[in-house]
Amino acid sequence: MKKVTPITKQTRTLGEISYRKGKLALKKFLDAESERQRQLYLNCEPYERQGGSGERLPPGA
Repeated sequence: MKKVTPITKQTRTLGEISYRKGKLALKKFLDAESERQRQLYLNCEPYERQGGSGERLPPGA
C-alpha cells in the first residue's frame, strides 16, 4: 500500500490543472486526427469516382 498523502488545496488545484491540460491536449490530438482523416478521405475521393468499385487504391495505401 502506498502512503496516502492528505489532499491539500495546492495539490488538488495542480491535479485539476494537469487534468485540464490533458483534456486540452486530447482535444487537440483528436482535432488533428480528424483533420488527417478528412484529408485522407479527400485524397481518396477522385479514385472512388474513377474506379467506382474501389479497386484502385490511392498511392501509399
